[in-house]
Amino acid sequence: MANDITAGTTTVKRTLRMKFGADDGRTARFSLLHCKESVSAQEAGAAMDTMIASRIFSAGLGEKRGASVAELKETVLF
Repeated sequence: MANDITAGTTTVKRTLRMKFGADDGRTARFSLLHCKESVSAQEAGAAMDTMIASRIFSAGLGEKRGASVAELKETVLF
């Protein structure tokens, strides 16, 4: 068996989802996999501020519109 995870094992995968207003008026969304369990609103906001300040995206990110953490719970059957 290629998978070394035991049947019945449950894992939770967290994704930080961030939504921005782009300079062109559209909405830009970014998802970062494997965020820590205790990510705070302040930490997410700081990460978003860094992304906005970097100006590395072709349609610049103009404003923070929201952030959330999504959780995917997965149980191995066999």
